[in-house]
Amino acid sequence: MAQAVGQLRVHPDAHLLIYYPGGDEGTLWVSELQSWLVALGVPSEQMELIPGSSKQTVIEIEVVSQNGKGVSEAVIETDDKQKNSRSEVNP
Repeated sequence: MAQAVGQLRVHPDAHLLIYYPGGDEGTLWVSELQSWLVALGVPSEQMELIPGSSKQTVIEIEVVSQNGKGVSEAVIETDDKQKNSRSEVNP
C-alpha cells in the first residue's frame, strides 16, 4: 500500500484502479480504504473504484499512468487469518 501511494507521488499523472469485492461488505471496506487514502493525501479524483476483485477476500490496487501502463500493484486480504499485502513494481 505504501509503495502504491509512493508511486502516485512519483507519477502525479497516474491514478489508482481499486478492484474490490462486491456486496455490502466489499463496499464498506473499499469506502474505508478510500477514506484512509484521502487522509494520506491521495485525491479521490485519482481513484477509480471497480467492483469485482478476483476473490471475495481481496482488494486489488493498481497504479496506472495516464497512458494506461501499469506502474505498480498491491493486494490486500480481508481475512484476519490471512492478512497479506504485497506490492510489485511493473517495468
